[in-house]
Amino acid sequence: MEIQLQELIDQIKKDGVEVAETEAKNIVESIEDKKGENIRVIDVTGLTEVTDYMIIASGNNTNQVQAICDNVTDNLAKEFSIIPKHTEGYHNAE
Repeated sequence: MEIQLQELIDQIKKDGVEVAETEAKNIVESIEDKKGENIRVIDVTGLTEVTDYMIIASGNNTNQVQAICDNVTDNLAKEFSIIPKHTEGYHNAE
């Protein structure tokens, strides 16, 4: 019984990582669609409980940064039903 429980736990962890990787790839594609630059994906799996990946990118102007944010948000909602409660810095495109 103990072995089956550990196998189940391992599978859940594996599935969670696979989902996180898929979400991260979707975010990168969403950024690339709006010509985001300097895209960096940082794997923080095991370093924090909040997330598995940090994704950093830049844009050339306020409108582009907001378009990147909108595209990422729209695609995450459409593909994964993830909707942020708040987006910090959106109005100033920070």
